[in-house]
Order: sequence, then structure tokens, then C-alpha cells
Amino acid sequence: MNNKTLLMADPVLRSYPMYAHTLSIVANNPSYLGWFYSNYIQISCSKFRGESNSFQVNYHNQHERYFCPWIHYNRLNKEFVTSKWNGDIVQFLIDIIDQSFYVYFVVDNYYIPASWSYHKVSHPHDLLVYGYDLKEKTFNIADAFVDGKYSHATCTFSEMEAAYTAYDQPSDIYRAFNNNIELLRLNTTDEVDPYLALFNLPFVEDSLRNFLTGNDLSPGMKPIFENYSMGIHVYDDLMKYLDYVKDNEATYIDLRGIYVISEHKKIMLSRIEYMLEHKYIHFDKKLLTDYKDVLKEAILTLNVAIKYNIKPDQILLSKIHTGVEKMRNREMDVLSEFLTK
Repeated sequence: MNNKTLLMADPVLRSYPMYAHTLSIVANNPSYLGWFYSNYIQISCSKFRGESNSFQVNYHNQHERYFCPWIHYNRLNKEFVTSKWNGDIVQFLIDIIDQSFYVYFVVDNYYIPASWSYHKVSHPHDLLVYGYDLKEKTFNIADAFVDGKYSHATCTFSEMEAAYTAYDQPSDIYRAFNNNIELLRLNTTDEVDPYLALFNLPFVEDSLRNFLTGNDLSPGMKPIFENYSMGIHVYDDLMKYLDYVKDNEATYIDLRGIYVISEHKKIMLSRIEYMLEHKYIHFDKKLLTDYKDVLKEAILTLNVAIKYNIKPDQILLSKIHTGVEKMRNREMDVLSEFLTK
């Protein structure tokens, strides 16, 4: 086989590669939506303690690829590549892709031309490889290469080899990989447990309650309130962060948290539309209209934050703070009313 490219769908979530990679794979089967809309409800962030101008928000499903019913998941230690492929990462990737597995691992983007860090600075980052071309001697790859935007690109075999070899000291940020390479394959509908693949309304309702109370009551999970804020409490930490920006007269805002919150509102609205369309809930025009207002406030707040980073202004910062507070209060009202029906 001279080339092979595995399918990559347009992911619903693009905020971080770990979400986009998984969803780029599973979205190739339209039946994944029942599982998707049953998840990605709870969000979390590290409690903001005023230590740096940094603020991130994550979905509480950040390692969902391990448990996703649409993913056949395998994990190999890099020593296996060394012993069975004589350390030849290029041949390993070709052989694995031939078996219809996407390959997910950490490389040093210093050697990846599509990356902002190419030949500038060492920058370990998680990368998905989904195809190869023997004639061109290139791999198809996906990552947030520039400005945090998820995209597809190619790199040569030699660039891949250099990027793989250079990352030999796992950092804390990628401790979940634990010096391993992850292999992901899309399951067929027949391979998926129907119960896990279907939309789970009771689970969604419980997840929404947990979002509103800021609890983590996932099966097998212990509450992690000491260092993290969950659900609606994320807004409180975001407002603390904005106060930090104001007090320190910072000239930029870390947009990652606000972007994820905005993305989360889009998914929440889509979830409501999905439940209405499939008659999991009775049609409620007010619910749709009210949550659209939440989404509008989120988008407006993100746009004002972008403007602040272009031209810092205390008036803009106050608008962002007010927007976050309005969004928080409005979402609490809308979801609380929904859960009482």
C-alpha cells in the first residue's frame, strides 16, 4: 500500500486537541451523537489563587477516549516500538495506520513545520497521526498548530522521526501518557454496546444538577473540590481571574477559559435542540429562547475579551466581568427551571 488516510470529521469541540482528536474520529459515525450529548456537560478549572495570568477551563470528559464506546482503545509503551520495530517510529506508524488505527502521542513540535514553534523553541505537544504517503514520504497530522487553532497538516518522515526522538523526558503536563503511545480505532455500530451509545436522559439530568451545584458525583470518582472548581463555580473563579487582570493592570487576558465556556454554551444549546428533536423532552420554545440568550452573552463576552487583548481598556474589562456574571445568573435560572419541569 502506497498511501492510506483515515477519515477525519469536523469535530464539534475544537478548544483543545484532546477533545478534537477523539471527536474527529467518532463523528465519522453519525450515531455517535447520542453518546456525545450524554456527555460534555460538566466543566472544571483549577481554583484561581492569583498566582499567574493564566486561566483554563476543561470539560470533565478530558480523558473520554479511554471510555468512549465508539473508540477501540489500545496503549503501548514506547519501549515496545524500540524492541519490536527497532525504534523505527516511521515504520511503526505506517504499520499501525494500515490496521486502521489513529496514533496519538507526544512529540516535540520544534521539528514540525506547521507548528508556531518550528525551529524556534522546544515545544512538546500531543499529536494525532492519521495517514501516510510513501511516495511523498509524509504523514497526515492534526494538532492546534498555530494560535491554538485545531487544524490538519503534513510532515515528512524525517521530521516525524526527529520530533518523536527529541521528546524523551516526559513532563508533568503529559504525565497521563506515561511514556506511552495511544492507538485509537473507530468502532462499527455492531461493535458498540447499544446501551452505552444511546442518549441517556437520566444521566444528563444528573449531570445538569451536578453542574448547577458544582459537584462531581461521577461513578467511581471522589470529589476534588480542594484544588478544582466544578460547574457553575467556574464562573466565580473566572471573575476572580478578571479581578487579578484588573488589579495587576495586565495587558492581555488568557482567552482559553472564556473560549471553552463559549463553546460549552453552544454545545448545551445543541443538546437542548437534540432532546427536542428526538422528543426526549416536550417542545419548549421558552427554554430554547432563554438558552439562546445565554449563548449570545457568552459570545459577546468572548468578543469583548478579544478586543481587550488588541487594545486594553478598563471599560472593556468591566464589560467582560459584567457579562460573565450575567451569563452565570441567567444559566442558573434557565437550567434550574428546566430541571423542575
